[in-house]
Amino acid sequence: MLLKILTKKSVKEILYLINDNEEMYWGQIQELLGVDGSNLSKVLSLLVKNGILSKRRILKGDSMPYSYFKLTKKGKTALKLYEIGELLDDNQDIKIAVSNADDDDLSDNKNSSISNSYNNVGTESVIVTNSKNINVKK
Repeated sequence: MLLKILTKKSVKEILYLINDNEEMYWGQIQELLGVDGSNLSKVLSLLVKNGILSKRRILKGDSMPYSYFKLTKKGKTALKLYEIGELLDDNQDIKIAVSNADDDDLSDNKNSSISNSYNNVGTESVIVTNSKNINVKK
C-alpha cells in the first residue's frame, strides 16, 4: 500500500517540499506546487491517514483554521525509498541496510543484523535486513 501511495501524482514533490521546510500549511503547499486545491486536499488526507504526515490545526481569528503538515518518521523513511529508486535508476552500486534501532547509523548499532537476504540486481548489490530504519550507502 505504501508504494502505491508514493507513486501518486504530486506525492514526491509534497513530501520533499515539507521535508525542506519542516512544517507547512495547506495554502503554502498549494501556492508553491500549483496543485489543484481539491486534489491537494485528497492527497494530504491520504498521507495523514497512512501515517506519512502529521496534521495540526490552528485557529487564526474568525477565519478557517490553518492545517499544518509535517513528516512523520514513516514519511522520512518514505523519502529514503525515493532516494533508493533514484540510485537504482542511475545504475549505481548501493547497499541497503535496515535496523531495529532508532539510530540511523548502523555501525553503532549492536543489535542490527547484517542481512536477511542478499540479491544481485544487475550491477547493484542490495542488502536488506528486518528493520525500522534504512541506511543507503553508495
